[in-house]
Amino acid sequence: MSEKNAEEEKRLSDLIGALNKEIIGIDMKISALQQERQDLEQEREQIELQLQKIVKMPKQKFKHLSDDTHTRKLTRYLVNFPWNEAIDKSLKETFHLNQFRSHQREILNCTLSGDDCFVIMPSGGGKSLCYQLPVTLPSDYVPIGFTVVVSPLLSLIQDQCHQLNKLGIRAVALSGTDKDKPENKEIYDAMSGRDTSEGTTGGLSKTKTNGKRSKKGGKAAGPPCPPKFQLVYLTPEKLIGKKVLNALEQAFKNNYLQRLIIDEAHCCSQWGHEFRPDYKKLCIFRKQFPTVPILACTATATQH
Repeated sequence: MSEKNAEEEKRLSDLIGALNKEIIGIDMKISALQQERQDLEQEREQIELQLQKIVKMPKQKFKHLSDDTHTRKLTRYLVNFPWNEAIDKSLKETFHLNQFRSHQREILNCTLSGDDCFVIMPSGGGKSLCYQLPVTLPSDYVPIGFTVVVSPLLSLIQDQCHQLNKLGIRAVALSGTDKDKPENKEIYDAMSGRDTSEGTTGGLSKTKTNGKRSKKGGKAAGPPCPPKFQLVYLTPEKLIGKKVLNALEQAFKNNYLQRLIIDEAHCCSQWGHEFRPDYKKLCIFRKQFPTVPILACTATATQH
């Protein structure tokens, strides 16, 4: 071996040795952080148990739970969150209500934390508020964008959109065929982040551009523009359509897709008399948009 090669071998060996020392140091830090995380989780569990005793939750509310783990998870959403004042303010000023109903606050905290949530409430129990209120919060707590609501009944969709717009919450519906409903294209454009101006149908009108010319001579699209609506209602059959999924993919890339709501979630059960086959296909949403929280709600569900 030449002297030059020997020097190069020594240099590389020293470099490997130095890197090994750094890696060992990082491993030690990781081990310490893992232990610290474990200690913090244990401390949190103890505090959650204390909180559970303080709020004195009726045991019958948890009769369907097999152990304390689920109870601790629920009490986790009873603590203070940064948006507490904001949701209280929206409840009174936007929805003209004085107080939350049972479990509404926990559900709001769950979905606003970015977690998936399955809500079982009786009819008239306030399920809709749990996904309508978040869209009214400032961008400090909810990213700018819109929420998608899947509902099986067109009459229910139309009624909710009407009521929400009366409250000043901008809601639109994707219904019918695109040929019969030309305003659907405006909604697709807005979902995709193409700039639109406010109009009378669905809060949308013709698409705008930034005025720059493309190489082909046409007007080039400007930067993504947040849609002017806050909620998009549609049927499950509409959601799994190619045009809607393409628009949602673009919205997801632009970080405008806030959450998916599956209303009347019991329609996914093949054993139910209200079974809708396309409800079974909604799993495509989780596959294509893995980080978007899902909230499913129903008044008709068994304990299993």
